[in-house]
Amino acid sequence: IMQHSEEPIDAVVAALQAEKPVISDAVKTLISLVVASHATAADRAAAPKGAGDLAMVTSCGRALLKAINSHVLPPPPQWALEHPQAEQETALERIETMTTYRACHALAARCAKAGAKPTRMLGRGFLRGTRCLET
Repeated sequence: IMQHSEEPIDAVVAALQAEKPVISDAVKTLISLVVASHATAADRAAAPKGAGDLAMVTSCGRALLKAINSHVLPPPPQWALEHPQAEQETALERIETMTTYRACHALAARCAKAGAKPTRMLGRGFLRGTRCLET
């Protein structure tokens, strides 16, 4: 028997906070990978235009991080209306989805209150839980 109704969300919050790499580190790794892949590609003509331009790739990474950091998460009830339960999603899965979103929303609020950037504090679970890159 659960002693406290917040235990499930507390566990999700703890898991999200412990997740590594954080988003900003993952983007830095992606930038390095893209530029290095271009530099070592046998057929550079087949690589995407600009993939070897460190300044351009870095600029794209910064834009992505800025977009994530400035994204305002709607309150959980509004998010639930905007992201209705999928036909194949069970009731238990929906509860887990909403618990994860509530945890992400709470962590984003904590970051905002502390003046911290979510991309420096949170990882992929935050992106998946908020679906902020889907819009």
